[in-house]
Amino acid sequence: MREIKHIFKITTDTRKKDNWVEGVGNNNIKFYAKVFDTGSEYGIKNGRISKLDIRQDGKIIVNYDRGWDVRPKTPEHRAIFNALMKKLNSLNAVFGMDDAGEKNLFSKLKAAKEKIAMAEHEATLSEPPQAENLTKPKQARNGDAR
Repeated sequence: MREIKHIFKITTDTRKKDNWVEGVGNNNIKFYAKVFDTGSEYGIKNGRISKLDIRQDGKIIVNYDRGWDVRPKTPEHRAIFNALMKKLNSLNAVFGMDDAGEKNLFSKLKAAKEKIAMAEHEATLSEPPQAENLTKPKQARNGDAR
């Protein structure tokens, strides 16, 4: 049996508005997917895709809506599903917060906080010492210092 290469083209991408992606593929495939920048408990395998509808010749072959309604049943349907998941998961984050972006952002924030703390520490080292209170304490009536 000859393996078919599945090719998908995104025709509509409204992720900045409502996270939806729509497209077509060879072998009369049409798909709709709700793709987020980061994974969640509602996504397929806790991933970025929380809703997915794949149709071949107008018939639903895969449907996921925060849970499985129709799983891919045949080897061909599984191959289509896997190839499309790879395509959708490779989409860049629209708000700049994919998993790698989050880790990078937190690393930058941590480095910035450390830099500020170091600068504050260095500033305290370079400040002149505070003049101590050099005035004599007032004498109590009995001659003891307060």
